[in-house]
Amino acid sequence: MIVECDTKGEFGERLVDLTNDAIYILQLLYDFYKSENMDSEWLFINKKGRIHNRAMDLRIRRYCRMIGINEKSLHKVRSTYISMLRASGMSFEKIQELVGHKSVLTTVKHYLYDVEEDIENRKILNQGLNIRTSA
Repeated sequence: MIVECDTKGEFGERLVDLTNDAIYILQLLYDFYKSENMDSEWLFINKKGRIHNRAMDLRIRRYCRMIGINEKSLHKVRSTYISMLRASGMSFEKIQELVGHKSVLTTVKHYLYDVEEDIENRKILNQGLNIRTSA
């Protein structure tokens, strides 16, 4: 899938690999647009046209509240994506290329966090809560 948008860097168009679940969700979105006679070159639209970044950010935060999870911003989603790629073993250089950063330092300094630490902390928390609830 090619994504073209207003980027801060020089990379412009990028290839984005999607999971089968993501493709399924996007197909549902496409089918909905078609059923509503909404045709656009943009992926996220409403009847007025393209949904801009700030509106997307507000929607993501609202949907997080609706399903009862901590609010996530577009930046946090991007940071999680980058961190999960690194946790899976992808090289810094490949991640840099995928996300369009000019420097690996940008990727590391502003977007990368230790996913394994978060996962391990959740396990410890769950174990502690289970011990307390079973006592």
